[in-house]
Amino acid sequence: MAKTHYSAETRAKAVRLVREHAGDYPSEYAAMTAVAQRLGIGSAETLRKWVRQAETDEGRRPGLTTAEAAEVRALRRKVSELERTITILTEATRLSPGRPPAAGAAASDALGPAQSCQMALTGMARSFGPNGSVALPV
Repeated sequence: MAKTHYSAETRAKAVRLVREHAGDYPSEYAAMTAVAQRLGIGSAETLRKWVRQAETDEGRRPGLTTAEAAEVRALRRKVSELERTITILTEATRLSPGRPPAAGAAASDALGPAQSCQMALTGMARSFGPNGSVALPV
């Protein structure tokens, strides 16, 4: 089944309707089922998740708020990007011209990320001539 994206207005309206009409039904889930059918939302379970997330965002239920979850996702993307950069710079250091390969493992393996990056930048700087031309090994 394809994932359907509903607008923020639709979600807010559905949550509001469930809260307003919860007393008209034998259970909250019955109200969710009725509202989901009336609004054409895929399932009552979708609406249940929206209601629970709204309660979390309002501080009435423990858990990550929508804003906190977005921040966590952004930070994870940034960490992933930085890890890729470190890997690239570590390889660039290991393979940089004019530098003998380390015996066994790469010399930067025993260093932390900051030292590895510094080594890579130093090695890359040695690859360029005084006028910015690339010095290639012959």
